[in-house]
Amino acid sequence: MDKISSALKPQVATELFSFLKHHQAVKQRVATLKSQINVKLDFTPKTGDYGKHVKQAEQVYTSFKPKTFDTTVGLKNIEAYEKVAVARAESTSKFVADNLAQYKSCLENIKTALPVEQLTVKDVEKAFPEVDGKVTEIANKGIYLLT
Repeated sequence: MDKISSALKPQVATELFSFLKHHQAVKQRVATLKSQINVKLDFTPKTGDYGKHVKQAEQVYTSFKPKTFDTTVGLKNIEAYEKVAVARAESTSKFVADNLAQYKSCLENIKTALPVEQLTVKDVEKAFPEVDGKVTEIANKGIYLLT
């Protein structure tokens, strides 16, 4: 997971980890609730005034039916969130790969560059073609000083 998080944008990684944390909490809560389903109560009739209350409580308890909820909306939201997260992760991966290629190219240029003392006018012209045009323009205008 650390390998993935280092390649993601901080915002994407934060959202992903908060989603995973929330998911774990929900799984634990569901497990807790499932373990409480098989509760058995003893409704043996008691003598005295409490008998009718016990019978009423027993009727309410036995007639109770848990509600079911449609979770498709929540699942669709999760899928949409997942698509956005995957798209962001892919764009981040592409961005990192592009930058890495540029950095490798730049590093190679630095390694193979000539020292400044060995540069010639032709080397500067080759590296910066716009310099030749600028020098010609300045010379035509007479804006130069020979010392």
